[in-house]
Amino acid sequence: MAAAAAEEAAPGGADAIRDGFAELERQQELLASCTRLYQQLTEHFGSLERGIKSRSDSLRARRRVVELRASRRLDALRRRELSIDASVKLALSRLDALAKSPAPKRDREDGDGPPSPPPPPPPSDDVAEGLAALCAAMDPAGFLAFVVERRKEV
Repeated sequence: MAAAAAEEAAPGGADAIRDGFAELERQQELLASCTRLYQQLTEHFGSLERGIKSRSDSLRARRRVVELRASRRLDALRRRELSIDASVKLALSRLDALAKSPAPKRDREDGDGPPSPPPPPPPSDDVAEGLAALCAAMDPAGFLAFVVERRKEV
């Protein structure tokens, strides 16, 4: 009987063992699949980290360049500001010097009306010299008179 019971248990036990091994194979395949997925995710996250690090380094470099340009521009603006201040001081000192210098004599004593035009340059036989003198004096009325007077020579 014991042998008969063992024979009856053996076929059922063989099925249980087969089922156990099949379950172990499924779990092994599941474990292998999970391991592959974990490796893929690890590679993917590593790739993402490298990309983020690369972009971060790029942004840091750009920020340094922008900061450098900004500091150079600020320095240039400061130099301009100082040069403007120096120019203003120079202009003010010239104005003070002009204010302290004696005023030019006027033909009219009452001070009303426009000032008299400067005296015309001395007549010159050379046209070029006369034109140069008028240009140096910046006298448009004298220039017009010179051209009208010597229109055939010019």
